[in-house]
Amino acid sequence: MLNCVCIYYVAKQKDCWDAGSYIEVPAIRLTADSWSQIVTDIYNRPSPMRPYYYVHNMNTNEKVPTNPVTNSDSAASLPAGFDGVDMPAKLYEVKHAEDNEGSNFQRTFTLNDGENTKEVSLVEKPTAVRFGNASNVRCEIRYGKDDSLFQLAEVQIDYVKCPQFIRLTQEQIDLTEDTSQIMEFPDYVNQEITNELVHLVMERVNDPRLGNNMQMTQTIARPTGQ
Repeated sequence: MLNCVCIYYVAKQKDCWDAGSYIEVPAIRLTADSWSQIVTDIYNRPSPMRPYYYVHNMNTNEKVPTNPVTNSDSAASLPAGFDGVDMPAKLYEVKHAEDNEGSNFQRTFTLNDGENTKEVSLVEKPTAVRFGNASNVRCEIRYGKDDSLFQLAEVQIDYVKCPQFIRLTQEQIDLTEDTSQIMEFPDYVNQEITNELVHLVMERVNDPRLGNNMQMTQTIARPTGQ
């Protein structure tokens, strides 16, 4: 996440803000270690004019394990002889991808494009999908408890999207005509990816030309050099 902006609805007249209008206030990134200092700080604690956004994971269970294996029935998701209080003696058994039983994370993802809904595998990912997380994450907006004046109406965020998943089959490699997936990056980025791959291969085989190759294939200027 690159930035976060909170949009408030002004419930009543206050200073230069008219009732019924909307205002934008940038949110500050909150971390777990800084929250213990901010929560009691009168100058930095969350308020409508100083909101914080906090990205973290939410446990689904208060008992150990806090994130039990995924199953429609919470009791059935526990291993045999395990009551949910003590850690099991053996690891969880990961079963087939058709069902999530026995898996500590979900193995399928529900893709909803607004018209159709389908289940997509997170193990054998199809071409061009953008799934980056196996678990769900949560973003909290903390701006205090008083919403009599400013009421949170909308949150706008900018984020770095996950690159498309690339799948290259052996059949595509053997074909004379190139039918592989079109890369979403510009040509110069594709060239940089190729250069990095060549450097890794040369480094693995201890090629003495690695030093010269890295200098000759430097197409993007380093920030310090600029």
